[in-house]
Amino acid sequence: MGKNWCRPRCSSQFDFEGELAVVIGRAGRYIPRARAMDHVFGYCCFNNGTLRDFQMEHSLTAGKNFQFTGSVGPWITTSDEAGEPAAMEVVTRLNDVEMQRGKVADLIFDIPALV
Repeated sequence: MGKNWCRPRCSSQFDFEGELAVVIGRAGRYIPRARAMDHVFGYCCFNNGTLRDFQMEHSLTAGKNFQFTGSVGPWITTSDEAGEPAAMEVVTRLNDVEMQRGKVADLIFDIPALV
């Protein structure tokens, strides 16, 4: 498949963003903030791949909707094992070089608000 197997042919500017994926384990709708974390099964790593050139030419979200550009895992840590999400950091490395670091506590919307 080669080293660029995840970059669609229509782009030459494949970029990445490390993200915390929140794994929902219990269905719900209009969940009150106080009960939001009851619906969280756990957490895992997510690579939010973006085609920057396609995004600029078409739309902000268009560059994020291609096959193989959203990698997840390979493990899930259950919420009871993970501890307090606000204490977590997301670190993205490329070939062992740290490219990005961010605190979950710095999210614009915290996890209960997103749920």
